[in-house]
Amino acid sequence: MASAATPTWLPHAAVVVTLVLALAAVPSAWADDVDMVFLKSAVAKGAVCLDGTPPVYHFSPGSGSGANNWVVHMEGGGWCKTSEECAIRKGNFRGSSKYMKPLSFSGILGGSQKYNPDFYNWNRVKVRYCDGSSFTGDVAAVESVRSGLVDYFRKEFLAALPQSGQSRSLGMFIDSCFAHCQSGAQDSWLAEGSPSIQKTQIGKAVGDWFFERAVSQRIDCPYPCNQTCKDNEDD
Repeated sequence: MASAATPTWLPHAAVVVTLVLALAAVPSAWADDVDMVFLKSAVAKGAVCLDGTPPVYHFSPGSGSGANNWVVHMEGGGWCKTSEECAIRKGNFRGSSKYMKPLSFSGILGGSQKYNPDFYNWNRVKVRYCDGSSFTGDVAAVESVRSGLVDYFRKEFLAALPQSGQSRSLGMFIDSCFAHCQSGAQDSWLAEGSPSIQKTQIGKAVGDWFFERAVSQRIDCPYPCNQTCKDNEDD
């Protein structure tokens, strides 16, 4: 009698809530929590979070045709520009692994064939970001950062790349979105309204290039020109 009174839609409720309301805390069939691995041996080498705690990564093993392939995602999070900002980060997951928790994989790390058709069964790794200085471990270096550095880096980066057309096999997808973790979030990897260049989303471009379906050589205009960009600051 109890089962007869249960609504037929209940087993799918978590998926519906996640997709419609975007409640990240609600589990779904395609975004299960992935446990943390603490690299305690890295502490002796100085590869630590801002508060000296060991770094962390999450690992989801591959299977089938993807068992020997790997996706390694380096988490973003921005720099702390002053000693004061870095001190604040020590009290949260941006600066200490003490505050990190298991998290769900989505985007390029997602384990659903429907939402991540090209890489869902690969070995997937997410390296957590907690040193405030782009994985350098050098907190002092971030105090010298100025607003013009990002634009300067973009120009230098583009100048170092082969010119478009020099290599037909060279894939590029360089957008100007001021956001971190774009490939690690479903709404900015491959979903309706995801950031795009010339109407092509990054998930489509990367999959087409790797599996030799097509080669994307797309470079965005300078920030903040792209109106399809999303703010993933809290990802």
